[in-house]
Amino acid sequence: MPDDEEWAFENEIELWDDDESPPPVEDEPERDGPAGRDGDSVVTVTVSPAGEVQRVRLAEDWKTKVDPRGLHSSVLTAANAATIEALARRARDVEANPASRPPAAQDETPLTARDVFRLEDAVRGEANWNSFRLGCPRPASTSSPRKAAAAM
Repeated sequence: MPDDEEWAFENEIELWDDDESPPPVEDEPERDGPAGRDGDSVVTVTVSPAGEVQRVRLAEDWKTKVDPRGLHSSVLTAANAATIEALARRARDVEANPASRPPAAQDETPLTARDVFRLEDAVRGEANWNSFRLGCPRPASTSSPRKAAAAM
């Protein structure tokens, strides 16, 4: 673990002190999601369309522009900018493709006894028809509550 005066990434930079340069970095982030940069263009954060951080990149000369102790502020600024861009894209998508309208309000009046008996007859008739098609025997009792209520 590095001590307080040494940063972990400094060890990697020391590897390049042999007149080697770091691997080339593209100036533009890849087009796989929204990206944001801090005000000094030191940090670039790329996020998914859902706003999840995918990649964080530092400019090659970041140490000349930002103190390492303040780098976290640049990262946060870039991440916020990328997240806002992702949100703006989603908002434009929703505006361009609005959701379908909810169905019209349904009739919420209470069912009468007549309605219930009529529905029961329809269900019973459909059940009998399906039983007939499947070759099942008819139920022994076919009396309905309506017939029982009429008999009273």
